[in-house]
Amino acid sequence: MVVLIDRATCDAHREAGPLEKGTLYYPEHRFNPEDLLTFIELKPFTRRWENLELTTDDLLTLQIAIMCDPLKPPVIPGTGGLRKLRFAPAGWNKGKSGALRVCYAYFEEHKTVLLTIVYAKNEKENLTQEEKNQINKLLAAIKAEFDNG
Repeated sequence: MVVLIDRATCDAHREAGPLEKGTLYYPEHRFNPEDLLTFIELKPFTRRWENLELTTDDLLTLQIAIMCDPLKPPVIPGTGGLRKLRFAPAGWNKGKSGALRVCYAYFEEHKTVLLTIVYAKNEKENLTQEEKNQINKLLAAIKAEFDNG
């Protein structure tokens, strides 16, 4: 398996130098990102991912980028813990402002990532207050289920 990954996504010190792209090679039968964290996709996320014509390799790249530092992307205020990550799959070629935005929640104590929303920046800049309120309720319910289940 070959996955292209933006090294700067994993670097704690992006200021140290220019952004670089590299290739992560790993034997598919020996390593899977889901072995380190559990990734759950909401159905709207999966549908949108497919509508954007993104691949399984793109999803693996996203998962690896999240695993590098799942707490790094900022939490969107008012969402109860939803984080927003800029993601540009290999070959996307739409520039920094044209990259995708992926929103996810990381339940650290359960080693679980909930992939919630994916959208192109040109589609929307930020989540609406109503979306934030709905996500806040959803994440609270999921956390309660984790804690009680």
